[in-house]
Amino acid sequence: MGCLQKLGRIIRISRYEVEENLYAISFHSESDLMYVLENAPWSVGGFLFNFKRWDLGMSLAEIDFSVASYWIQVHGLNVDELTYNSAVTIGSSLGILIKAEDPIVNNVLLRDFLRCRVQIEVLKPLLLDSGPMLRIMRISGLN
Repeated sequence: MGCLQKLGRIIRISRYEVEENLYAISFHSESDLMYVLENAPWSVGGFLFNFKRWDLGMSLAEIDFSVASYWIQVHGLNVDELTYNSAVTIGSSLGILIKAEDPIVNNVLLRDFLRCRVQIEVLKPLLLDSGPMLRIMRISGLN
């Protein structure tokens, strides 16, 4: 038995290696499993640990490990660009948009950056229409 820890929460797991660099992990509770999936990405030893749900009856070939969901922060925008629509546009340009947060609540700007959750193909470089992204974003969540 082992454990994962993030944001002060300890999650109890059992694991075994299925093949090189591929592990099956059993969670001791459904709530821990959901917490891990919803709070991805996870870093183990500085590497992406790409958790995917593996339900009974599924073969490994049915699981797509080529994509991972990330919370993206977009900094350096002008105040008038800090909108929900900007988060949707930027997130959609990076991959499949899962969620965009509105930085304005009750007509109050809560922060000076945008956040969106995007599913990204991990085997491809991040690109914008004009070429490689150099400094526009920081992928949050990895330590």
